[in-house]
Amino acid sequence: MFQYFVMIPSLLEEKDADKDVDQEKVNSMQVAKYNFNLGLQVGDDIELILHYGDECFSFGGKVVKILKVIENDKERLDDIFRIEAHVEISDKEDFVKVREILKGLNSSSRSGFHPMGFSS
Repeated sequence: MFQYFVMIPSLLEEKDADKDVDQEKVNSMQVAKYNFNLGLQVGDDIELILHYGDECFSFGGKVVKILKVIENDKERLDDIFRIEAHVEISDKEDFVKVREILKGLNSSSRSGFHPMGFSS
């Protein structure tokens, strides 16, 4: 099985981000999922659009890392090959706005939040 994810930083509160945390272990949040390779490369500038409720918010980002993962899943017939394109939000004000949008949604349920316009 093949999966392609577009990821953004986990939008930690600023007080949490100040803690001494290994940057490689900071979680990321999936904003889009595809079953084909988008061909994004480190350094590519992209525009992301978050749809939430009846509104949407777009912001710019830059691909900062491409991570390729092979996952052997014993419960499946096929293994998983996943590519994650990690995107840094370009504008700090946009980062704050995205965090506000996500905080306004019920954290226990993603209903109403459809990254990149896709609903599950």
